[in-house]
Amino acid sequence: MKVLIVTNQIESITRILNFMTLNINNKISILIANNVKAAKKIISENNIQLVICEANIFNSNFYKEILNCFAIVLINSNYAYKEIPSKHLYYVSLDSLNNLQRIIYKYISSYSILENTKADILNELIQLGFNVKHNGTQYIAECILLIKFYSKTKNIKDLYSIIAEKYNTTISNIKSNILNSINYMYFESDFSKLKTYFSLAEDIKPTPKQIILTILENV
Repeated sequence: MKVLIVTNQIESITRILNFMTLNINNKISILIANNVKAAKKIISENNIQLVICEANIFNSNFYKEILNCFAIVLINSNYAYKEIPSKHLYYVSLDSLNNLQRIIYKYISSYSILENTKADILNELIQLGFNVKHNGTQYIAECILLIKFYSKTKNIKDLYSIIAEKYNTTISNIKSNILNSINYMYFESDFSKLKTYFSLAEDIKPTPKQIILTILENV
């Protein structure tokens, strides 16, 4: 499990690291950023599951841009962000870090669920004829995970936008890669199987939205 600490306070880093060393037995990789820009870069390059962020650095836009993260723990915050789902946001005082242990253990378990779900999605894609080495196949899997765990939107453009932000690329690049992976799957697969799986009326390629929502129902 990878945890990112976002703070510009030496005392916060010291106290959090000491607490985690003494109280968390599970293997956890800890990365540190001293501002939002550095945090975004680390998140784009690593599979972060939990963000612990100093309140004076955090804002709701930062949350929206790192939606790939499972949860955020705010340190020393007196402000409740009502626009952010409570299940993704926690508040902890630096003077009382005991709740941090409970939160981390919760997300160690949640991370296992997330990884198992991703494995199930990729297996489903393989069975349909997708190549998991293609970027587009991985992007499809991420779209499904976004809907299942993080976002209520089923708008394809919104999903592409979130993934493009994560990988520091364009929406058109995400779309192009996904369409290429679907083309590969379509020409490698037996259409009768696709027709049944996606409830197709004729010999046509399923759309990205059909693929994402159908697999979502099956995992």
